Amino acid sequence: MPKLKPGDVPLTDEEEAAVQAGIAADPDNPELDEEFWADAKPTHEIYPDGIDKPPYIPKEWRERLAREYREYWRSKGMHTAGIDHIAMPTSDAERLMAFYKKLGFAINDEEEWRAGTANIFSIQVGESKINVHPEGYLADYRGPTAVPGCTDICFVWDGTVEECQQMLADAGVEVIRGPGPRKGARLRGALPAVSLYARDPDNNLLEWMIYQ
Repeated sequence: MPKLKPGDVPLTDEEEAAVQAGIAADPDNPELDEEFWADAKPTHEIYPDGIDKPPYIPKEWRERLAREYREYWRSKGMHTAGIDHIAMPTSDAERLMAFYKKLGFAINDEEEWRAGTANIFSIQVGESKINVHPEGYLADYRGPTAVPGCTDICFVWDGTVEECQQMLADAGVEVIRGPGPRKGARLRGALPAVSLYARDPDNNLLEWMIYQ
């Protein structure tokens, strides 16, 4: 079990009760044991400004819970394991590609697209990707109302809030909202998180989720 670091303290009885009540409200969600909550710490230790934000959970526990949760749903017969890709149109492919490169994303099929042997390129995001439909390209199968700026994407940031803020600042990207508490997808919203919002050159809404 991960050990508490100097200055860490367990959740208060009230904080633990509130979190456990939220989990109990979902009968399909496996219970979290006392060990887990003993290794969390209250919000005021992480956010001294006193703003109501979720408790901190060590990375080792987050990884274990994510793994156990996937196994739990597989045991229920749920074999759709994730999202392979989404697609979004752009009004300026060169501008959009440059933007995402500044943020550190790898671009797939750039050479083929520039050579005219591929109609689209994609932005790699972990084990998923975003297919970009450049201006002038109309896919046979697509959302009928898809236009540049229609996309709302939430990325997961593997680092601290401050590191995410610095990454965006270094790329010249304005944070339009956050950081603030958000309910993410992991453990069906049971894991605490905060997020930041920004926009890309097509005005797509981008969010970075940082699990605590």
